[in-house]
Amino acid sequence: MSEDSRDPRELEDEELGAPIEELRDLAEEPSGGFVSRLHGAIQRRVLTGHLLDLGWSAPLAVLREYVDLIAMSLRGDAGGKGDKR
Repeated sequence: MSEDSRDPRELEDEELGAPIEELRDLAEEPSGGFVSRLHGAIQRRVLTGHLLDLGWSAPLAVLREYVDLIAMSLRGDAGGKGDKR
């Protein structure tokens, strides 16, 4: 592997150069309120995705069950799937 393909987190301070060292000195921890707002925003987006998925899959599942019910009644399978005599 070449020298340039290494992960920047593995480089030593002198290899990073002066601008990176200055930025490292400016690093601050985010406040607890920011982290909780961020988690809340992510959870809202995940919940929205789950509800949209349910909104599409549930009606299709119900429709499939109705089609299966009609198909069984036309075939004369009154006993259902588990009753094979």
